[in-house]
Amino acid sequence: MRNRQAASGARLLARIAIASLIAGVTGAQAQTISPDKLDFGAVPLGSTSTQIITLTAAEKAVNVSSIKASGDFSIAPESCDLKKGGNCAITVTFAPKRSDAAKAAINLVSNDDVAPKSIPLSGQGACSIGSDDWPYLPWVVVLYMLAFLIVRWHLVARPTRELLNAQIAAVTNRVEITAGNSAIAQTRAPQIKTLLTQAAGLVNRVFGRTFLDFLFWSRGYEIAAWNCVHEAEERSASIMPVEELRASLERAEAKLRDLNTRVSNALADDIKTALAVTPAPVGRWQALLSEALGIIYDATDTEFASLVSWHNKTVWLLLCALTLILVLSVVQKNSVFFILGAAGGLLSRLTRTLYRENVPTDYGASWTTLFLSPAVGALMGWCGILLIILGLKMQVLGQMMAVSWCNSTEPVAMGLAFLLGFSERFFDGILKQLEDRAQPQATNPSQPAATTPAVSTTPSPAQLPSPPAMAPPPLPSAAAVGGQRSAPGSTRIPKE
Repeated sequence: MRNRQAASGARLLARIAIASLIAGVTGAQAQTISPDKLDFGAVPLGSTSTQIITLTAAEKAVNVSSIKASGDFSIAPESCDLKKGGNCAITVTFAPKRSDAAKAAINLVSNDDVAPKSIPLSGQGACSIGSDDWPYLPWVVVLYMLAFLIVRWHLVARPTRELLNAQIAAVTNRVEITAGNSAIAQTRAPQIKTLLTQAAGLVNRVFGRTFLDFLFWSRGYEIAAWNCVHEAEERSASIMPVEELRASLERAEAKLRDLNTRVSNALADDIKTALAVTPAPVGRWQALLSEALGIIYDATDTEFASLVSWHNKTVWLLLCALTLILVLSVVQKNSVFFILGAAGGLLSRLTRTLYRENVPTDYGASWTTLFLSPAVGALMGWCGILLIILGLKMQVLGQMMAVSWCNSTEPVAMGLAFLLGFSERFFDGILKQLEDRAQPQATNPSQPAATTPAVSTTPSPAQLPSPPAMAPPPLPSAAAVGGQRSAPGSTRIPKE
């Protein structure tokens, strides 16, 4: 019994010794790695982050013949020859290209069969907008609004007011000359001058009101003043000499036929018939001239009111657009897209202005598109980049238009922002493709939408909505109706 127990103990000790020997031979590794994994955390796009891994030859010399990394990671050196007890520093660089998680590994090839063959790597690409965004865009927006007010006041509002003052002076002078022709003229002249004085008071006011007009031109004073001037001209028909009255009727007939309405043509026929009557029915002629001037001035005043209304709408639209640009540039950054879009919008309008035909003056109507083009182009450039990114996600647009919201200085993104601001057709084309892709999914989600081909054609320059066709404000003319100065009702704003 004792012999059996002694034999069992001896066999157990032998097994433990053999296991220890095997573990000592196979468990020792010649090289060590520190650290055994790397996490770079969040790294902004366009920048890099570097960390060090150290290989140490603990038991014997080690030859690491190949060190490779994949993805957005790079290493140096790509091999190490370690002596016993020596070490080698491996520099690992992370340069993210996308704003999402990145995972890879370092693969090692060495003569140490026990050492690890790979080292895990991880990192996160972070969107870098805002860190280097252009900080002066809010000031540019404020300066643009101020420049708009100054240019509109001195190149649109002031010329219109000076034109109105010249009209008042011309009619006043004409009434003073005609007043001495008869007793009736002397009686009615003061009433006509009262209307002209009232018109001058509406135009030339104190500084406080003028400053408000500088900000909010026009607030209706010019329209009211023109109505007073035209009423004075209509009343002055009753004090004209006979020959001047005949000439005024002949010119009024031509203007009525230019209006080409049922009422104006009928009145023109009446004037033609009345002019053929002998002896001259002076009272009839005066009544016809007054009626003709009323119809002519109604048309021109309505169109001038439309012009002023369009300028008021321009102020509101521009204010809304600049406010959106200011808010988006502060909240979502990427100011470069606003700048490039505005440049595209302005260049589009400049090219159209250079190549358009010679047209009569439009008295400030075409200025509205010049004012709005940079603001609209800025919004189209900035929002269009978002639409392109959405189109890429929905697989509507081709990869040749691939851009990153986090890398606004990429040449492709900058070029697209400029093109979006320059061409309204390009912007509408992208928007239409997104609508066509989303609409079938909204009506029947179970049926997949067909892929729409990517935008491949070169669009033509953008065309902002033109202001409504209208006549300019009444323009003084030496050959005006009744010897007075009146508005040419036939001049129209060109469609660009």
